[in-house]
Amino acid sequence: MSFSFQQLTSWLKSIFPSHEGRVLNKVKEWLENEIEDSQEFVDAKENGEDWVTSDGTDDIYIGRNEAATSLLDQIRKWEGQ
Repeated sequence: MSFSFQQLTSWLKSIFPSHEGRVLNKVKEWLENEIEDSQEFVDAKENGEDWVTSDGTDDIYIGRNEAATSLLDQIRKWEGQ
């Protein structure tokens, strides 16, 4: 499913009429933190290192990193339109 930046901002305005910019900034900040918090798992996998976690859930953190990175990239793309 794909949304345009206008659709996203319209949706945010319908939920947060006077705070959409602030909410979007919080979303971007959260995504940046998610990327930063999970980067060690991505780095370990890319370097062929052992698992970071003892229970083998590294792939979950790697997936979260990929999802956050993709969404943040898409938001920035929409903002550039």
